[in-house]
Amino acid sequence: ICCGIMKAISCFDPSIFDDDFNGQGLGSNPIGWSLSEGNGAVNIVSGLEGDRAVNVARLSSQNPTANHYFSPQDEKISFEFLARHNSGSGRVRIEVEGATSGFGASFEDYIILKMYNGWIRNNNAQVMQYSLNTIYRIKVEVLPNANTFDLYVDEQLVGNDLPVYSTRNNVARISFTTE
Repeated sequence: ICCGIMKAISCFDPSIFDDDFNGQGLGSNPIGWSLSEGNGAVNIVSGLEGDRAVNVARLSSQNPTANHYFSPQDEKISFEFLARHNSGSGRVRIEVEGATSGFGASFEDYIILKMYNGWIRNNNAQVMQYSLNTIYRIKVEVLPNANTFDLYVDEQLVGNDLPVYSTRNNVARISFTTE
């Protein structure tokens, strides 16, 4: 998966994080992200929009992961990012997670988006078809403690009141991985 501009916005804190990776060195690790590369790679590459993006590449049976942590948010929040699935045999997994007891605690899945076999999915339920090597602008809107969320692709609502994986009372991490 290749990810471009990413941001999280809430009503009360419009700058939870905003990262376009522009100006970061090609081949380096993204600044401000926690990585677990396994036998994969998480590197800065030429951009999807602007001049840089992050590529999360699975090179063996282990799944590389890029995580961004922020203080737990309990008001309505949206995440927006560019994503391009580059390989037909792998799966993209994007997790929005809540902290169990504040910042730095353990995290539990709240929303799980996946991209595989030509479908953008809510967990494994098909939501919208997609094409490999095409850039999509994906946006998730959620109110913590709610049991549903809204999904936008290329600024079009494609999933209204989709069920969450498991209800959480906050959002404190977004994770990009392969599987």
